[in-house]
Amino acid sequence: MKIHRSLSLGVALVIPQLWGAQPQLPTAVFAKVEGVLDFCDNAAPNEAEKYEKLRKQLAKGASETDLSEMRKTQEYKDAYEQAKLELAKMPGDKAIKACSASLEDSK
Repeated sequence: MKIHRSLSLGVALVIPQLWGAQPQLPTAVFAKVEGVLDFCDNAAPNEAEKYEKLRKQLAKGASETDLSEMRKTQEYKDAYEQAKLELAKMPGDKAIKACSASLEDSK
């Protein structure tokens, strides 16, 4: 339960920052946020356009080559899977609420 709260809090803190100017995120943080966005996209497909917009904000300033290389690293893969696994452990309704909250925070 503590991990779920931590992950939800982390998402709530990071996603709103995607809308402002920010330096490039460390690989593990980028991977976790991308994992959360992918999870939420699958959990709430009716919000896919909003999650895609957040994905673009997350990757803003990085070239496709840099993103591709980062996604190949073990650090990225581990952090990405960890984020998705933690959300998958949450009851479905709570996961969807966390995803919806992240969209509300990004307005």
